[in-house]
Amino acid sequence: MIDANISKPQLRALQSLWAAFAKRDIVEGDPREARLAAVGKIVGREIRSFSNLSQQEARQAIDALKKSIGQRPGRRMDRDRAQALGTEGRRGRRDTHTIASAEDFARLQNALDDLGWDHSRLDAWLRSPSSPLGVARRSDPTLRTQGDINRVCWPLERMLRRSRKQTIAGETA
Repeated sequence: MIDANISKPQLRALQSLWAAFAKRDIVEGDPREARLAAVGKIVGREIRSFSNLSQQEARQAIDALKKSIGQRPGRRMDRDRAQALGTEGRRGRRDTHTIASAEDFARLQNALDDLGWDHSRLDAWLRSPSSPLGVARRSDPTLRTQGDINRVCWPLERMLRRSRKQTIAGETA
């Protein structure tokens, strides 16, 4: 069975992801040649244009680029899950107290791994005066709800972005 050519949404996604990747990782030489060589390496063949990719190859390249810039590969999440990830745990908002899922804990673990933190360092931070959980939770910083995970992951992700910017600035200086 022959796989259809890349779809327009896939092409847009691939171009956007490449731009984010190229911004983060300094690409040397001709930008077009670098883009085609990198995606060709991902799909395992030489390509002359993104338009020559099959839908399966485009999915493969999109997932690889997402992973390389820190996004989770795969399909988009449903609307309710996305809203909960963006709102539960915010100050002044009444949480729905959704129990944290394995996916939430995996997101926390990924942030810890990227920062090079272990669980003892996380625990010390959660018990410190700068804990994102607040004063009342310092004695028992157990993470139970999606709001708890969000309140911890958001500052960790900011720390990670800041460290990446400093690394890139240090390399270009």
